Amino acid sequence: ADALTLPSVHAYTVTVPGAVAAWFDAEEALGSGLVSMRTLLQPAIQLAERGFPVSPITAHYWREDEALLREASANGGELLDANGRAPEPGALVRRCELASVLRLVAEQGRE
Repeated sequence: ADALTLPSVHAYTVTVPGAVAAWFDAEEALGSGLVSMRTLLQPAIQLAERGFPVSPITAHYWREDEALLREASANGGELLDANGRAPEPGALVRRCELASVLRLVAEQGRE
């Protein structure tokens, strides 16, 4: 593969480098200026900390790609439960690492 070809299984194919900067740009360009990024990110932080129930369809696809998630990166295991398995429908999934990152972004900005 050449330098411009992304692998089909890679972080760059599921997120956009610079996404955080884009959030700040959008808020600056389109926001009212009355709400801080901390306030805007708070619901996502709470959801990541408190958790969310896995829907049946999400559980199905999560289970279907369980091995791929495990092998995709050194952090792939963070997307699985303590037993290395995809969560079952209705399981409460918490993403404390994501909450920590979002909290840093809310407090320290795009840099």
